[in-house]
Amino acid sequence: METKKWSTKRKVLVSILVILCAAIIAGVLYMFFKPDPLPQVSAAKVTRGSITQTLDMSGKVSSSQKGNFIPIDGTKVLTVNVKVGEYVKKGDVLATFDTSSLNSVLADKQQAYLTAVENYKNAKNTAVTSSAQLKEINARLAEIDKELEKQEKEQNKNNGSDKNNQNKTDSEASNKLWELISKALGMEDINAALKKLD
Repeated sequence: METKKWSTKRKVLVSILVILCAAIIAGVLYMFFKPDPLPQVSAAKVTRGSITQTLDMSGKVSSSQKGNFIPIDGTKVLTVNVKVGEYVKKGDVLATFDTSSLNSVLADKQQAYLTAVENYKNAKNTAVTSSAQLKEINARLAEIDKELEKQEKEQNKNNGSDKNNQNKTDSEASNKLWELISKALGMEDINAALKKLD
């Protein structure tokens, strides 16, 4: 095979095209990777004074704490002092309500609370009193048990006696037992009345 030789004209033209393509590629690469421009700096003489700087922006502001207000039944709205979308600041009165109808409800709730507190105190006092009375009754019953044991011992001792002595002792023991029980239960008045009947 034979190789063709390029003419001079053709060599110049191909060289120009290669240089032009390289220049275009270098320009595109420079546009993408060019460094940021240096900031403009100006020098000034140092003087004393105040610096004022403002920033004007617009945007939508929303609160991180949102909530709905629902008035209690029976509350009437007297005035609404703002409109939807209106700007407000802390402390602004947004609305006023007629709460006179709630005064009777509040009074009822307060009275119910005071009654419940009074009932609680009474129940507590009754429990303390009952506990003390129970301790007294238990102590009296212990005394009665001791007295019964004593009576049984005497009865066993007197078992050899005649029947009249036995009946008399039984009757005395029964009366003494009744006196102790009535004393323990706080029935001294009933016991005195029964003695009068005998």
